[in-house]
Amino acid sequence: LSFFGESGDTFGHLATTVLPDYLLNTVLLMLLVGAIALMIGVPTAWLTARYRFPGSRVFPLLLVLPLAAPAYVLGYVYADLLDYTGPVQSSLRALLGLSSLPPIRSLPGAALVIAFAVYPYIFLLARVSFSQQAANHILVAKTLGADSRRVFWRVVLPVARPAIVGGLALVLMETVADYGVVEHYGVQTFTTGIFRTWFAMGSPSGALQLAACLFVIAAMLVTLEEMSRKGQLANPVAPVPAELEALSGWRSLLASLICLIPVVIGFIVPVTALLVDAVAEGDALDAARLVSLISNTLLVALIAAGICVAAAVWLAYAGRRTEHPFIRSGVRLATLGYAIPGMVLAVGLLQPLATFDRSLATVILESFE
Repeated sequence: LSFFGESGDTFGHLATTVLPDYLLNTVLLMLLVGAIALMIGVPTAWLTARYRFPGSRVFPLLLVLPLAAPAYVLGYVYADLLDYTGPVQSSLRALLGLSSLPPIRSLPGAALVIAFAVYPYIFLLARVSFSQQAANHILVAKTLGADSRRVFWRVVLPVARPAIVGGLALVLMETVADYGVVEHYGVQTFTTGIFRTWFAMGSPSGALQLAACLFVIAAMLVTLEEMSRKGQLANPVAPVPAELEALSGWRSLLASLICLIPVVIGFIVPVTALLVDAVAEGDALDAARLVSLISNTLLVALIAAGICVAAAVWLAYAGRRTEHPFIRSGVRLATLGYAIPGMVLAVGLLQPLATFDRSLATVILESFE
């Protein structure tokens, strides 16, 4: 509704000035993050699902840890570490005499940070699909003379494609909804434009119209994800699971390194940097205030998780029990909000609720006059 509402000349001004840049940067960011996340998530999922190598038992858990750190936390940490005045560039200039490195505060830098924060979506879904594929498919392909590389590209990957595309859709929606990283890195996307239009330009209706454009992008992602699954058979649970193949020599070390790098970049380095900063600050943060912050965070998380689980179970049950177009459309519509920043949803809900509150107060006052 906001897309067709009144916004004065704000939206028209945005459409002729910055809106093309918002759209271009958002699309480029999605392409870069999607490509990087695929290059991280799919190989690590394949290695941990099909091979034995040093650390192969713990890597399935470690590779999920970046989800515990919000993307903006990674963004702040790597901006401090890799900026021109940061320790990495300062050390390289002192040791190697390099004048400068490509700036981290850029669109490629933001894409790298976001990708290392959200690749577990692809890793989780792809690994489940790889693990559930029947061993006889792979054995038949190898019997016909296909090597491991051809088996992966011709047999394994096509079966896992729906799961990988589903994870990619989640990655892209996370990318579209990101605000902290792109704002800190100076990348102008739809999310930064929404906040700037609302708070800097003082045009809530114009910001909501930009949010409506973002909503359209989310709808396109969901539609493309569903189209990619048409004609694809569900990946059945393997009656005979494939045995893990043991790697040795340099191949085992390479597999461990491939799985270790995302964990180091996406979790170990940010957490270590935060701990070092916390120790350096000492008693700068009051313990009582810290306990209050943790308590409030846990309370909000538990309430939100409870609501999400209840809503998800109800929607899944409704979608399973009926083929009514209204119900199925409602289930699809409910997933689109994932691509809208939470603050935009909150402020977007405040406007109609505030209007309702004022109208209700007016009715009550008039009834007592």
